[in-house]
Amino acid sequence: MQLSKVLETAQIAVHWDHLLAPTDPETGKIQDDSWKGMVKKVAGLALVVFSYALFGWEIASLLLFNTGLYHVGRAYQKTFSIGETPVEEPKLSQEEIDRLNQLGIDTILEASSEGKKIGLVIGRCKHQPVPMEDGWLWVAGNMGDPAVLENRVDLNMDFSESDTIQKLEGMFDRVVVDISTLKFIDGAWQRAASLLNPLPTSELITETTKGCMGLLPMIEEVQVDCAQGSICYPMSFSSKEIKNNDRLFQEWKDKVGEAEFAKVKDDFLSKMDASEKEDLMSFGGEKELDLAFYHHVLNKHYPNRFNAGREAAKEGAERFRHYLKSLFDRVEMYDDSTPFPTREGVGYAERESHFVLTGPARRTKERVRVFERR
Repeated sequence: MQLSKVLETAQIAVHWDHLLAPTDPETGKIQDDSWKGMVKKVAGLALVVFSYALFGWEIASLLLFNTGLYHVGRAYQKTFSIGETPVEEPKLSQEEIDRLNQLGIDTILEASSEGKKIGLVIGRCKHQPVPMEDGWLWVAGNMGDPAVLENRVDLNMDFSESDTIQKLEGMFDRVVVDISTLKFIDGAWQRAASLLNPLPTSELITETTKGCMGLLPMIEEVQVDCAQGSICYPMSFSSKEIKNNDRLFQEWKDKVGEAEFAKVKDDFLSKMDASEKEDLMSFGGEKELDLAFYHHVLNKHYPNRFNAGREAAKEGAERFRHYLKSLFDRVEMYDDSTPFPTREGVGYAERESHFVLTGPARRTKERVRVFERR
C-alpha cells in the first residue's frame, strides 16, 4: 500500500465535508484551502471538544472511535478502487461544472499573482499524470470532472470552442497539446498560441502532425495543410511502419530470450505510473499494457526505425516551419528520438516528433506578408 494513498485516505476521512456526506464519492476529495476551508476545520475541532464536554471522555472516545472507523472505511473506498464494483461517481450538473471550472480559473489567477508559472496539458484526463515542478501549477484540460487539487487543476472545457480560448487567453507559460486533442481543433496552432502569456519565454509544445494515418488510402503522396496543422499520408506508409515494428520487436525478443523478455517486461510494468496503468487497463485491459511495452522496447532499442508520421513530416517540415514563424519568434523541431514532454515512462508515444514553439509573436501585416502569403 502506497504511503501517499494512506495519507490521502486519512485526509479525506477527517475532512468536514466528508463527515457531512460520507457516501458521496467526491466529497472530501477536493480540499478547500480558502477561508471557508479553515472555518470547516475549526468547526470540526469544536465538535470534538463539545462531544468530550457533553458525554465525558470515556463515552466520547468510544463514539469517536466507532464513527472514525466508519469514516475511514468510506474514505478508503474513495481513495482505492475495490473489487469489480467501484463506487459510481454521480454526474455533475452543468451549474456545478461551471462553478468548479471558475474555481479552477480563480486558482490559476491566484497562483500566477503569487509568482508561480502556469502549465497546461490539453487532452489529459484526471487519471493521467501531469508534470510536478517546483514553482509551477499544472492544469489538465479535459472533458472529465473539473477539480482543484494540490499543485494541479483539472478543467472541464472544450478547447475547440472559441469561448474556452477567450476565457483562458494569455494565462499560461507553457502549453502542451496531445495529438488526440490537436486533431479536433480548427486552426490549432493559432488557438493554442493565444492561450500563452505574451512573453518571450512562453512555450507551446505540440506534435508535428495530426496526420490522417491511412484514412485516405487512395492518396498517393503526402498532403500538407499548414494552417490546420495536418499531414495526410498514404496507407502504404502506415503498413510499412507496422510490418517493420513487428519484425524489429520479434528480433529483439529472440535475441534476449524468454527469461530476459519476461524480466524486462515485469520491470517496465512495475515502474509504470499507477494511474497510467489503471487508465490503460480500463481502456483495453492487458492488451494495452502489452502494447505499451511493445512501443517502449521499440523506442529504447530502435529509436531511428521507420516512422510513417516522421517520414511524412520531413516533406512538410519546411512548410510548417515557415508558417509557424508567423506565430512564434523561435521554432524548433525535434524528431522522435527525443522524448515528448509529459509522456516519459508510459510506453506509447514516449518519443514523438514535435515542435517547441517559443515566444508568441504579434501578428502584424508585415509578418503575414512574409510568412503566410506564398
